[in-house]
Amino acid sequence: MLVERLVLQAQSRQLKGKKVKRLLRLGLIPAVVFGKDVGSRPTQLAERDALKAVHQAGTSRLINLQVDSETIPVLIRGAYFEPTTHRLHHIDLWAVPLREEVTVSVPVVLTGESPAVRAGGVLIQQLEAIEIRSLPEQIPDAIHVDISRLERFYDAVRVEDIEPPPGVRFVTEPDTVIAVVEPPQAAEEAEAEEQAEAGSAE
Repeated sequence: MLVERLVLQAQSRQLKGKKVKRLLRLGLIPAVVFGKDVGSRPTQLAERDALKAVHQAGTSRLINLQVDSETIPVLIRGAYFEPTTHRLHHIDLWAVPLREEVTVSVPVVLTGESPAVRAGGVLIQQLEAIEIRSLPEQIPDAIHVDISRLERFYDAVRVEDIEPPPGVRFVTEPDTVIAVVEPPQAAEEAEAEEQAEAGSAE
């Protein structure tokens, strides 16, 4: 399902290099808009608006970036946070050509109910996102995967088992497992093994 495009307000940025720290103190986030039609343009945007865009759009949802009096369709290509404060401090915005296909990762959303899970199995989602290729305006908000086909323990759904939305091609390998149902004992043993490995690593 295609969703309404977000709108993000920005202004051209004059401060560069180490001086951008002044922007952060003012609640502004430095950004760079780049692309073959726009070159590389330093911009700045309100921290609250930037965080909203990062959380709602991720790296696969088109945004209408309004810079001064111009509107540029962009995708977030990178959002960088300070490792200690976890505060957003920079964003890279890709000005995408709307008539050319792009490759992005789209989140996987599991839907339906698995008979194997109802019988006591444990659903393991192994793939959180699928890499796709499509025109920017045809990027779906998510790839929805029906797990009602998982009827027995060890049944799995793979990328090749699902139909891509119109205008979308999957780039992720077809035999990649999206989700599998394991019997309770096997799931418990796998969890115990992971905990033991984590303990030995420490």
